[in-house]
Formats: sequence, structure tokens, C-alpha cells
Amino acid sequence: MNILCWNVRGLGNPRAFLALKRVIKRLSPNLVFVCETRLHKGEADRIRCLLGFEGVLQVESVGKSGGLLLFWKDWEVSVLSFSKRHIDVRVKMENGVRWQFFWVLWSPSPPDRAASWELPRRLRRVDKFP
Repeated sequence: MNILCWNVRGLGNPRAFLALKRVIKRLSPNLVFVCETRLHKGEADRIRCLLGFEGVLQVESVGKSGGLLLFWKDWEVSVLSFSKRHIDVRVKMENGVRWQFFWVLWSPSPPDRAASWELPRRLRRVDKFP
């Protein structure tokens, strides 16, 4: 099982895209979470194809900041919730093992960080998934 999480700081930048493509080729992850993509609606599917993934979830950027992407292959991924600051999914691997993963993009603003901690608490599930 390989999972890659990366703050790409602008996936529209050709150098950032090529760097991500090289890392994906080297590590061959099943799941890739990319934050600070700075991409707008519709750009994710093209990138998904270029990187060789089966599925994608895009949370658009707001202006020239933010943006989240989740790519996956070989696994069944069910999206539980998402916002401009988080993605929460349930994963079923090929061997039948199920687990839940929660990614959050913490606020750079100190007053907003406390609110960022509330998000996982609010979304915590009673399911018995790791």
C-alpha cells in the first residue's frame, strides 16, 4: 500500500506537474492527495488521465489559493464528505480490507487553526474503521 500526500503549490505549473509525475512513477501509489493545487473546475480529469489514475475528486481552488485533489487506482473509494479544507473518504482495498482516511488543509491563520481542529471532531464517525 502506497499513499502520497503533497503540497504542490500550484499544479498548473509545468515543473510542479512533472515533479509530481516523476514521484508517482517512482513510488506507484494507489492513492494520491494533493493540496494547494490552484486548479479550477474541469482541470482534474485531464491530469488524472495524464497520471494514469482511475478516479479523481477535485475541490476547486478559491481564486489563486487552495484546491485539493484525490487520485486513486485499484481501490474502491467512497467519498464521505469534502470542503475547501478537507477530504474524508472510505477505502476498500483489493484484498477487502477497509479503512477511512481524512485529509485536512490547516489554515495558515492562527485564529482559524482552532476552528480547523473542530472539523475532525465534528466529522468523527462511530464506525469501527481504522
